[in-house]
Amino acid sequence: MEEFIERFNKIKENEDDDSEKTEDLEPNELIDDEEEEDEESEEEKDDVNWMKTAGIVIGINIVLILAGFFLFKFFKKRAADAQAQLLARLE
Repeated sequence: MEEFIERFNKIKENEDDDSEKTEDLEPNELIDDEEEEDEESEEEKDDVNWMKTAGIVIGINIVLILAGFFLFKFFKKRAADAQAQLLARLE
């Protein structure tokens, strides 16, 4: 329990320190810092090759559609064979 209280007090002290740091800054300085971070992150991002991305997505969709179609045919044929055997037994 004592460890929990110590950790809580440390966290509380850190929050107070952070709020004091931002209180010293003027609002314009806070905005400037955010703008600089946004510019840096934009520079780091690579351009997306949308043709390649679209090709991959369409290719995956085609594979899934074909797999679903052939699985459907397989299970339909299997069910028809089972029904035919059942009907043969009944005759």
